[in-house]
Order: sequence, then C-alpha cells, then structure tokens
Amino acid sequence: GLDALADALRASFDARRDDPRRSQAAVRLAFGLGNLAAGRDETRAALADRAPEIARLAGRAARDFVDDANDEAAEQLSIRLVRLAANAAITPEVGVAVATHQAVAILPEALDAALRRDCEELALNVVSCVTNLSYYALEGRARGLFADLDAVCVSLLAVTVHENHEAVSEAARAFGNFSRDEDARRAMRRLGVVEALVLLLGHPARDVVFAATGALVNAAVDGRDVLWEHKAHEELVAVVRRAGVQDLDLAAVACKALHNLLLDAATGTAAELLGAATHGRLLDTLGELVAVADDDDFLAAAGALRTILEV
Repeated sequence: GLDALADALRASFDARRDDPRRSQAAVRLAFGLGNLAAGRDETRAALADRAPEIARLAGRAARDFVDDANDEAAEQLSIRLVRLAANAAITPEVGVAVATHQAVAILPEALDAALRRDCEELALNVVSCVTNLSYYALEGRARGLFADLDAVCVSLLAVTVHENHEAVSEAARAFGNFSRDEDARRAMRRLGVVEALVLLLGHPARDVVFAATGALVNAAVDGRDVLWEHKAHEELVAVVRRAGVQDLDLAAVACKALHNLLLDAATGTAAELLGAATHGRLLDTLGELVAVADDDDFLAAAGALRTILEV
C-alpha cells in the first residue's frame, strides 16, 4: 500500500549516500508515488500523515541539488520529490502542512539554481510546486515557503521571461494566488511583479495571458497607480478585443480586471482615464459581445464594467 511505498522511499532516500543503488530506488519510488498523488483526492488524503516527511525529503533533495552542480542523482531526486510534493499538495490537508514546513523554504533557491544551470525539467517542477503551495499563502503566512515572500517573488519573476510558456503560466498563477493578500500585493508592486504581469498580457500563449489577467484582477484592487503608469488599461482592452466571442472566459476575466482598475474613478472620468479612443473601442466591443454572448459570467462582468464606462 501507500504506507509501504512511503516507508521504502524514506529508507532509500536516507541511505542514498551509502549506496548509489538506493538513490536510484528512491527516484523510482518517488516517481511512482508522484503518479499516484496526481490521481484521486482520496489517495492524496491518505498521504496527509506523511506531509511533513514529503516536505523534508523534497527540501533535502533540493538542498543537495543547490549545493552540488555536478550531482546528477540529486537533480533526478529533486525532480521526482518536488513533483510528489506538488501533486500531494493539491489536497488542502497535505498542502498546508507541506507549504508551512521549514524544509521547503529552499525552493526559491533551487529554482534559481535550476534556471542558472538550464535544468528545465526541475525548474518546471519547482515552479509547479510553488504554484500549488501558493494557494495556501494566507494560511501559511510567514512560515515555511512564505517565510521570505520576497525571495519567492524574485525567483518567480525570473520565470516570467522563460521560453517555456507552461512555466510562465504557472508563475503567473502563483502571483494570482499571492495577490489575494494585501501584504503580498505591496511586495509585488515593490519588486516589479505587476509590471511583468502587464507585459504578459501580450504573450502569444493563451494560458499565460489568462493567468496574468487573473492575477491583475486582484492587483487592481489597490495600488492602481502602477497599473495606470504601465498602461495596463490599454493591454486589458486589447485582451477583451482579441478574446472576443471565441473566448468569453478570458474576456470576462479582463473585464473584471478593468472594472477593479476603474472602481475608484470619479463619476464621469472613465473616458478621460482610459483615453477617448480606448474608451470608445471598449464600449463598442462590449456592446458587440453582449449582443451575441450567452455566458452568464461574461455578461455579469461586462455589465458591471459598462455601468462604470457609461456613467
């Protein structure tokens, strides 16, 4: 069962220095457990008691990778164990325990090292793990992974310019999770994350644009000056227009971000803030989409935005 696999993984990992074969066994066991954890929620819940151990092993492997650039075994172990932690963390009972464990505080440093050494598979797994753990940022404030939120943000910020769009999308999703917290939003503005998210609105990959737009919905709740400064309004209007009726989910999220950006605008100033041309294009686009859309979420978001635009 799962307990036997987890026991074997722990034993093989702890004996890896004495016998290279045990390291290889640990890689195989971590791979198998990671696949099981990617499946049913019941399987992940069964690993709840093992959450501290999963965090310890993932953190220890990541530390070994950081400390020795030539340790291929540590890289392979890190890939499998960080993936196991990421998959297991989908279930909140496991995720909170892993996210708040001090061992995973090494993940930003491991991500930096993976990017530096061009270890793309490990980098992607670390980003995915941080993204899944970021969902528990509010519960785990100032503990474990979140003990140094600046370090996490800086590491993820480097990912936003990576050529792997899956990694970029995961990083943007993590910022979206962090952006639920006011302190995190301040850090994101201070570190240049918000500007990076605005730039991602023009990314060619739809999943990246969707994740970045979602993060800006929360980012536009406060500290709006940086968004106006970097012309987020123009990029968001462009997203609505590109999405059109073919992608109402994306159009709805962009409408929500624009709504929050304009929420504190004085009555009748929307056209001035957006610029007359942009304001006109947006109103025309919303009118066209509302006339043919049958998506309740989009219609609600577009309706709320039009209320501000038309005052």
